[in-house]
Amino acid sequence: MKKSLILVALGLGASIGMASCGGKVIVDRGGIPGGEDAMFWIAYCNARASACDISAERCKLEETCARELLRDEVEDALLHCLMTECDEGPCVSQIVATFGVTKKGEAYDNACASYLAKCPSGNNDACRSTAIMADSLIDQIMPCAQAATCEEAATCFDEVSDATSGMCKAWL
Repeated sequence: MKKSLILVALGLGASIGMASCGGKVIVDRGGIPGGEDAMFWIAYCNARASACDISAERCKLEETCARELLRDEVEDALLHCLMTECDEGPCVSQIVATFGVTKKGEAYDNACASYLAKCPSGNNDACRSTAIMADSLIDQIMPCAQAATCEEAATCFDEVSDATSGMCKAWL
């Protein structure tokens, strides 16, 4: 499974139309470019670049698509954690402990458990970040976890990953 699916969540709720990435930075909460949220995103990208050797400039272009992948209520805590932690795992664990998962997240976790029982060598990355995923993203990946065969599931997860985060992974 591709790392980018972790934040297809991390993130990891996205619409498949991620064409807005790479363009204007518009905060999903109705903020105005250059406002407080935009300033935080710049600080986030600069800190992550310094700590984790990512491209700050590419990160700055991905605010909209990155935020679309994440549950609104976990964004701030997750992004603050990721400013200094290069491994996403501890940050996701912190979110799980603090926020838990949504009802859709619970259903997806159950589907993932069935998928991994059926496909023990399947990609379990898709099932590790439910707590940070927006429900709209869970809607897209739920059919993957419910696929009839392991091959169908793998193909589905890869397709959703490519569609939702293929252009949106420099912020990690």
